[in-house]
Parts: sequence; structure tokens; C-alpha cells
Amino acid sequence: VQLGAFGDSAKADAAWSALGKRFGFLSGVNRRVAEGTSEGGRKVYRLQAITANSAAAQQLCAKLKAGGENCLIVK
Repeated sequence: VQLGAFGDSAKADAAWSALGKRFGFLSGVNRRVAEGTSEGGRKVYRLQAITANSAAAQQLCAKLKAGGENCLIVK
């Protein structure tokens, strides 16, 4: 589940920390910061929550959206 894209990994880490404070259920969720390239050719750091399967990803994203956050299910 992608939670955001940032200009550097420190911002992605800070976003994870802030989300963890708002949503206690994230404490048991692993995360990763995936480095990529934007359409404009700039480096981006995508903050992603790791789930066991697509059903878990959909549940997690639904909880986040109910709390006012955006998310995107990625494969």
C-alpha cells in the first residue's frame, strides 16, 4: 500500500512516524521506502506499507481513507 511519494528518504521516514502516531494499527505493519523515478526524471522515495495479501492491503487502505489519508494499492 503506497502512502506517499517524497523528495528524499528522510521525509518518507518522517511521514511514517507521523502516520504511526495517528493510526495505532500501523505499529504492527512493516514498511519500506522504495526508490524510483518520477515522470519528470527526478528521484522519488515511495513510502509503502507491506501487507500479506491483496485483501489485507484493501483493508489497510480502507482504514487509512476512513481516517482522512490517501493511499494506493500497488503490486
